[in-house]
Amino acid sequence: MKHYFSLLKISFCLFLIIGVMASSMADITEGLVGYWPLDDSVKDEVGKHDGKLEGGAKFVKDADRGQVLEVDGENTIDGGKAIVPHADDLSFAITDSYSLSVWVKAIALPGHWAGIVNKSRDQAPWYGLWLDDSNRWCFGGENIFGSTPKTKRWYHVVLVQDAKAKERLSYVDNKKDIKGGAPIEASGGGDLWFGGAKCCAFAEQFHGRIDDVAIFNRALSEKEIPDAGEIVQMLPVQLKGKLTTTWAKIRQSPANLRRQE
Repeated sequence: MKHYFSLLKISFCLFLIIGVMASSMADITEGLVGYWPLDDSVKDEVGKHDGKLEGGAKFVKDADRGQVLEVDGENTIDGGKAIVPHADDLSFAITDSYSLSVWVKAIALPGHWAGIVNKSRDQAPWYGLWLDDSNRWCFGGENIFGSTPKTKRWYHVVLVQDAKAKERLSYVDNKKDIKGGAPIEASGGGDLWFGGAKCCAFAEQFHGRIDDVAIFNRALSEKEIPDAGEIVQMLPVQLKGKLTTTWAKIRQSPANLRRQE
């Protein structure tokens, strides 16, 4: 009898664990309009927003994150970047909520404006993540500024526009970094760029590595920010497409990455 009740307890615990995992998956994929793992292509794994590499952009093997996109920071038309064509569901009105999640590692701090992931820089109004000329994280559009990253270290950065709360904020490694900006119009018809910005004679190029870009049409809650950073593990199998092999990749947490410094 004791053995029977032990099996019941184990089954019940497994049921709860599976339920919690399923709930987490359902939550984090809600409102996901684009996800680019950047393993070996600029393919959107959840939508139809496929892009391409240009200039000195390439996929490289990173010791911490496996295959990632690397861009060269060359401030010319041939500078490295990935470009995803405009789509209406990647643009947002001032009354819309949205979130942008990305892993970033600067090989060198630019000392000038450098676009990491941004939409429609050449056709206002735009939005996205930059480093400014003081090497601070910047939630662009109507600019608000945060902390300064170190070089050669991965950061998980999430930008959030919460229209209901009437604010814009950002998280770096799961902690709030920028808060206080009002919602902005971000409905420009220009393309989505990774690793640079279509502006200023191509002078906003980023020298570094980029991984796992995700855009949501809702404001992620503070509790969801860590899941956004591990989205490759959270996606249901039916959404993974070619990502089935990526399940085996080790995605290190911000805490683990800090311990390596």
